[in-house]
Amino acid sequence: MKNKHNISELKLDETNSEFFNASKIVLETDTPLIYLTGKAGTGKTTFLKYISNVYEENMIILAPTGRAAVNAGGQTIHSFFKLDFTPYLPDEDRVKKERIKTTFQYNSNKIAVIKNLNLIIIDEISMVRCDTIDIIHKILCAYRGNDKPFGGCRLLLIGDTFQLPPIAKYNEWDILKKNYSTPYFFSSKIYEQTPSLYIQLNKHYRQTETEFLNLLDKIRINHLDNDDIKLLNSRVGILDKNEPSDDEPILLAPTNDIVNAHNEKKFRELKSEI
Repeated sequence: MKNKHNISELKLDETNSEFFNASKIVLETDTPLIYLTGKAGTGKTTFLKYISNVYEENMIILAPTGRAAVNAGGQTIHSFFKLDFTPYLPDEDRVKKERIKTTFQYNSNKIAVIKNLNLIIIDEISMVRCDTIDIIHKILCAYRGNDKPFGGCRLLLIGDTFQLPPIAKYNEWDILKKNYSTPYFFSSKIYEQTPSLYIQLNKHYRQTETEFLNLLDKIRINHLDNDDIKLLNSRVGILDKNEPSDDEPILLAPTNDIVNAHNEKKFRELKSEI
């Protein structure tokens, strides 16, 4: 294995042994299913870009949404596998082993790509529905002529289930919940049946203030106590709204309407010419 730690477009922390130990598992072992996770700012995106730079066999990068696919440098799961957005139930006719190639009629180029894949990376895996993982497994098995998990292709799943939830509308989950315990990827039939390796990155790069990091971690897992609430509330109204300041905080809001109204208000307050 070549030493490729010095990739010009990536800033790699050579002291982060956790990062490079994880990369060795991906690059130097045959581990079939790896789930790499970590809190925001621990280097998951850097890890994906590093692996995609140094991996020397056939691989593709997929993601559940267009934006995530662009960020990851790949394409969407639905585009690559030509999936529709309806739920795929485990026992319905169109996904049975003998019907897969009729349901998904790929051209010769796509079939060649699928047959020669060694690794599939799926970014933002927390957004991927359970049935999507199962149908990927069935497609790979059928077109690769291999009944092993995912047709013998290795999978690297990257994401954080504490952040974005699966894309599952209420009516879709009403259909799926008869067969799955949760809409998350790890409730897929094949994931539950396949031994997987769980890796968590822990070193923070976006924040260094320990008190703030601890608070963010508690919010992440919904374990706030009264002291945490007091700490949060101590920051409320800390700036005098009547006094102009260059330190005005960024506004975070749950809807675009609130954001747009705030931006429009601030725009009207500007005294200079447009």
